[in-house]
Amino acid sequence: MATYSAYPDAYAYNEDGKTYAAVFVWDPEAIHGVYDSFVGSTNTVAYLKALAGKFRTIGYDGVMVMAVMAPNGGTITATSSTLSSLRKDGALVVNAGYETRYATDAT
Repeated sequence: MATYSAYPDAYAYNEDGKTYAAVFVWDPEAIHGVYDSFVGSTNTVAYLKALAGKFRTIGYDGVMVMAVMAPNGGTITATSSTLSSLRKDGALVVNAGYETRYATDAT
């Protein structure tokens, strides 16, 4: 939080006039394991909503979590209702992946 507070908008995502702190997570399923022991997602969703709340206290509209190694989204983004619930509370979760580029430049 200190870095985001000291350097506002350095790592930010803007959408519909709102600014979200951008947080990059290598393996979002690790978060799922910590908060829900890989069963359900109640605590993981609560954690992400609380994280959005913390960023609101320093002037952001929430948090945008970029899940780097979750091409299928994993448990956090498994249902649109979960994503909608997170978004409503200021936690955007998006997926990215590098798997399509593995070794393609080596040929």
